[in-house]
Amino acid sequence: MALALAGAACAQPMEGPEPMAMHPRSGGMHGEGLRHLGLSEVQQDQIFKIHHDQAPEMRERIKAVRRAQQALRESARALPFDRDRARQLADTEAKALAQIALMRAETMSRVRAVLTEAQRAKLDAGRDGRRGLHGGAE
Repeated sequence: MALALAGAACAQPMEGPEPMAMHPRSGGMHGEGLRHLGLSEVQQDQIFKIHHDQAPEMRERIKAVRRAQQALRESARALPFDRDRARQLADTEAKALAQIALMRAETMSRVRAVLTEAQRAKLDAGRDGRRGLHGGAE
């Protein structure tokens, strides 16, 4: 996914909404994505804290991606084109996107640890149902 986003960033400027990978709350592990699980107030507070604690670092990673994308766009307009500089910028963007993906995976794991076995099963069953409805993609 990170490679696809990096490629898309090179092809055209990112103006408008951010890709889902860059949204700190994407992935269905926050808010409405968990509402159907009947979370206790304690669980809700724990999950809120998980997301709240990672928000500043996530924001920094998102800003790093945006800076790299902007620099890469500027690099593409420069004459003569500096392939090595563009590669460095693309690598910087890819690294920031990879860090975001890792943070999301860690966050999802921490949230799942808060859930009961029954809630995890219900969450997994809901995700499988959505995959079936949307042709294998969430």
